[in-house]
Amino acid sequence: MTESSSSVSARNYVSAWLATKHIQLGLKQLKLETTESPVFKLSAWYESPEFLVDISVWDRACCLDIQVMEKSSNQFVFSEAGACENTTGLLVRLNTFSNWLAARAAAA
Repeated sequence: MTESSSSVSARNYVSAWLATKHIQLGLKQLKLETTESPVFKLSAWYESPEFLVDISVWDRACCLDIQVMEKSSNQFVFSEAGACENTTGLLVRLNTFSNWLAARAAAA
């Protein structure tokens, strides 16, 4: 997933990334919800033994929010949010999340 075309919707791009990566990341999908007009939003919830993950992406403004809560403390331990310029920006944010999860797993 390296495409930076604006013809790919943010929702479709993130959905495809999650479909190919969530198992590799040790995440179990809990729920996936797509909202059409007027918000054009994808919401996805995942869990691992340690974390609950909330991912929301909007086509408008190419916005991606990722929040991770640690189950044991009920504290948010990772948060990346806001607009991305294009799919390259989405990929950077998704890779930041992926790298954070990998670092946490390696430290455990």
